[in-house]
Amino acid sequence: MTCSSGYSIRQTVQRWTGIPISIGIGETKTLAKLANRLAKRAVGAQGVVDLTVSQHQDAVLATIPVNDIWGIGPSYTRLLKSNSIHTALELRDANDK
Repeated sequence: MTCSSGYSIRQTVQRWTGIPISIGIGETKTLAKLANRLAKRAVGAQGVVDLTVSQHQDAVLATIPVNDIWGIGPSYTRLLKSNSIHTALELRDANDK
């Protein structure tokens, strides 16, 4: 799926139901959820954000605190921060060990 497909889906849902939606596209469920959150908030996104092959993916992940990532609760946030992992980018690039 591409941004143009996302815009087409968004327009179709709006036209058929009258319900405005936001679409986030990502290679993983977590990236798609982050993209969706950005699609809702970013004025220039017009309701659709694609993080699959985005040249801005690293910049976006650097702005997302680990506690805002889907599936990371308070205990895991404390563990990550105690290991100097504060952003989604740092978590993605962290050593698995």
